[in-house]
Amino acid sequence: MAWHATRSFDFFSFALTLIGVLALHAATNTINDFFDFRSGNDLLNQEANRPFDGGAPFIVQGLLKPEAVYRFGLGALLLGCAIGLFLAIWKGWLVIPLGVIGWARLTST
Repeated sequence: MAWHATRSFDFFSFALTLIGVLALHAATNTINDFFDFRSGNDLLNQEANRPFDGGAPFIVQGLLKPEAVYRFGLGALLLGCAIGLFLAIWKGWLVIPLGVIGWARLTST
C-alpha cells in the first residue's frame, strides 16, 4: 500500500512495525496461556495433545514457570506499545486510533 500510494518504501518503518506487531501477538498468546493455567482451564483440557485444540502445554508440563511466562508477556506488551508510541510520534498520531481499534476488536472476542 505504501508503494502504491507514494512510490516509496521505508524498510525501517516496515521492520519496526513488524517487530511491534510480533511483540504484541506474542504478548497476547503468552498472557493468555498464563491466565488459562492460573484459572485451571489448561488442567481441565483433556484434548490438549491434538492440534488446534488447546493451549500450549509448557506451563502444565512444568517446562516453563508461570511467572516467567507472565513476565515475558508483559515485556512483549511493553515493547509493542513502546514501538507503537514511537511510530505515532515519528509518523503521525493516526497510529493510535488504529491501535485502539485493534485492541477493542481483540478484547471483544
